[in-house]
Amino acid sequence: MDAGHELDTSDDCAWLALSERPGLILTTDALVEGLHFDLALDSFAQVGEQAAVVNLSDLASSGAWPLGLLWSLSLPPSIREEELRAMSEGFGRRCAEFDAPVLGGNICIRPGALELHVSALGAPLSDQGRIGRSGAQLGDGLYVSGALGSRALGYLDPSPARRALRHQWRPHLREAEGLCRWGQVNAMMDISDGLLIDLSRLLTASGVGAELSREALPHCAEAQRLAHSADELSEAALSGGEDYVLLFTSPSRPPAALGCAWIGQIVSTEGISLNGERVTPRGYLHSGALN
Repeated sequence: MDAGHELDTSDDCAWLALSERPGLILTTDALVEGLHFDLALDSFAQVGEQAAVVNLSDLASSGAWPLGLLWSLSLPPSIREEELRAMSEGFGRRCAEFDAPVLGGNICIRPGALELHVSALGAPLSDQGRIGRSGAQLGDGLYVSGALGSRALGYLDPSPARRALRHQWRPHLREAEGLCRWGQVNAMMDISDGLLIDLSRLLTASGVGAELSREALPHCAEAQRLAHSADELSEAALSGGEDYVLLFTSPSRPPAALGCAWIGQIVSTEGISLNGERVTPRGYLHSGALN
C-alpha cells in the first residue's frame, strides 16, 4: 500500500489508515452450523442475530461505529423460504438497532451445513483510529463492560431457560462509544472465546501479565439463579466465551455511568494469576470442545 493507505491487521479488526481521515475499521467472521450454532436448539432468527452480533462486537472492541455489513450465505438445499426470511430478519433487526445498513450479499446453494460469512466496516470513534490489544500498561486496572458467564450456560446445559439466556447477547457498541468519549482506554478487545484465553491474547500483545480477582467477576442475577453451582458460573465466566462484552485496561476507573466492572490489575509478571494462583488460559475455541 502507498503511504496514504496503511493497513494494520494485528487485532480483531483491520485498520485501514487513510491520510486525510482516521480511516476504516474492517472485520469478517464465519458462522458454521454445528460449530457456532445448533438448529435443533437455535431458531433461524437467532442464528441471523448471532451473525450480526459477532461482527458488530468486533467493531465495538476496536472502538468503531458500524457503517455497514455484507453477508454471504452458503445454504443447504433443504432450507425453506420462511427459514431464510427469518434468518434475514434476525440479521437485519440487530443491524437496525445501530442504524447499520446491510450493504449487500450473496447466496449459494450446495450440500452440507449452513454457513454465514459476514464482513463489517466501521468508522473509528476516536481521532486516533482503532483501539488495539497492545497498549496495556503496568498498573492499569482491568475492566469488563458487562456480566460474564451468562451465554456459556446455554451450551453447557441447553435447557430452554438457559438457552434463552445465551441469546441475550448483544454488541457493546454504546459502551465502546462511551469509553472512546472518556478517552482513557489503553487496550481493548471483546470476549468471544472466554475471559482467560482472550485476556492472554491481550497480555501477549502488550508484553505484560495480569492478576484477576475471582470475587470481582460480574454475573447477572438470572445467570446466578440458573447456574447449578457457584463453581459452574465461575468457570463459565472464566472460560465459557460468547459474552461479547468489552475487556479493556485503563489507568483510571471508568465513570460509574458506563457500567463497567473492575476485575483485576495489569502487572509485570507474565501470564495470568487468579486470586494469587497461576492459571493456564483456557476457553471455548468454537471447535466443539472446551479447552
